[in-house]
Amino acid sequence: VYYSGIKDAVASSRDDSGILMNRNVGEYSITGLMGVLNYHPKSSPLSAGLNYTFLNPYQVETDNTRIRLGDIAAHHLNLLANYRLKVEGFNINLNARGNYVSAQPVGANTTQTGNPGLDNSGEYPAYLILNGSLTISHNQLKSFSLQITANNFLNGNLLNSALPTYYHAGPRTASANYFNNLTG
Repeated sequence: VYYSGIKDAVASSRDDSGILMNRNVGEYSITGLMGVLNYHPKSSPLSAGLNYTFLNPYQVETDNTRIRLGDIAAHHLNLLANYRLKVEGFNINLNARGNYVSAQPVGANTTQTGNPGLDNSGEYPAYLILNGSLTISHNQLKSFSLQITANNFLNGNLLNSALPTYYHAGPRTASANYFNNLTG
């Protein structure tokens, strides 16, 4: 369980004449919960893990009005599995990860009032994707490894096969939205 309080939070917004300005927006109040489970028996080449995060992010105005921080999913769930193999000095690890992110509210009643969401829905829908990797190293070259990673290797949002895109906030979104197109 955690709490993060930010006083004198600053955000960018446009004034009435359209000029982008940084301004004080009051405080951010973010509560949350995080949990981790790991299964890693020494006698088995298999291991698994699960982690979950819940976020409850709000901007608190000077009159104590609470506004939901936009574009932040409340729920994140990651499930991973590893299969380790040792063959003639080589160490091989196969990894698969399922990543679930709940819907990300935007628009009215959030701090992102100018963002209508996907198809004007007021949100970016939840998604579930699968990622995987293969890592190979050798006992005599301990500082070196080769890793091949495939993100979204089933090429789709497993929660909605009719929706060919999903929205993932991440490093590429520092200045703009980033959509991942799954139609190939």
